[in-house]
Amino acid sequence: MVPNSADADDVFQEVSTELWKKYDQFQPGTDFVAWSIQFAKYAILRFYEKRRRIGQLTFANDVLELIAEDTRDDLPELDRRQQALRTCLQKLPSHSQQLLAARYGTGLKTCGEVAGYLGRSIDSVYKSLNRLHTSLLRCIERTLAMEDRS
Repeated sequence: MVPNSADADDVFQEVSTELWKKYDQFQPGTDFVAWSIQFAKYAILRFYEKRRRIGQLTFANDVLELIAEDTRDDLPELDRRQQALRTCLQKLPSHSQQLLAARYGTGLKTCGEVAGYLGRSIDSVYKSLNRLHTSLLRCIERTLAMEDRS
């Protein structure tokens, strides 16, 4: 919902910070994803409001609301995919899980940083991550297809 990945990273960081600050307000047993999407929605609106103030072309709020509505419609499918991903991650060997944890569960941002952390070459980390991404995508697709048949 924002123009580029750098902006998306900034908005994501803002949302993550807000979620941590206000986590004690979350009601257990309610829908965490829906709760957190509200934070994202307001962060995106603030992002575009800032851009509007400095004279950069932006979407009107009603257009953003339509995009957000469309995104909300996709939530049930995203939940299914997330659950399938969790299942697929558990099936991976421990060294693959460790690589993914180093890449996505730490503050390391690049394959170079991950390679240094793990004592591997950048090329091997990059290739391993590509193979894991492909393997996880296939596993998710198989898992969802099996659910659809059930």
